[in-house]
Amino acid sequence: MDTPGFLGIVTGVPGTGKTSVSLKLAGELGCIPYDVSHRAVDLGLARPDPTGRATGILAEGAEGVLVSELAGCAERLGCCIVDTHYPSLLLENLDVHIAFIVVLRCNPRELLSRLEERGWPRGKVLENVVAEALGVIYDELGSHHVDSVEVDTTGRSPRDSALEALEALSEWRVGLRIDWLEDDDVAKMLPRLLAELDSYDYGLRL
Repeated sequence: MDTPGFLGIVTGVPGTGKTSVSLKLAGELGCIPYDVSHRAVDLGLARPDPTGRATGILAEGAEGVLVSELAGCAERLGCCIVDTHYPSLLLENLDVHIAFIVVLRCNPRELLSRLEERGWPRGKVLENVVAEALGVIYDELGSHHVDSVEVDTTGRSPRDSALEALEALSEWRVGLRIDWLEDDDVAKMLPRLLAELDSYDYGLRL
């Protein structure tokens, strides 16, 4: 983990614990944390989603600015732990050594409660719960043919999740290990959530 100029990526749908786990990992590894979404807002590179999802989307040209800043961060500071639900943005554009990718997962039933507690609009909650149930983030990474480790954050504290991530990385336990549809309760819940999500005109997007 002491290779100069590397990035570690922590990804997952909102509510899985990316920010907290990223901060813990950065502390354990002596790296700088970098939250892509928050940084985009700070730089004025995010704009409100026109669908009214109470979220932001990256403005045109934002990818180049963020990627350039991240590359400089890794070069100057040695390592950065990146918190993002846009992993493709980095994998497609970054010419920096990516040492590892951690995909955080959370049982959709618990994720539903976590996101509802944030007071988000129902549609935004549903699309993220459905995305987690279907493993959308992992599928996105698979399209780039990259290895990643999965960490189940269900019922775990950020510290415990970070320690589990470090253990999984040390043992290099890569590949898809979690299929929420094997949980009968999730499998029964998903059609209902999909039907409700269809009532929103923006559909499934991350």
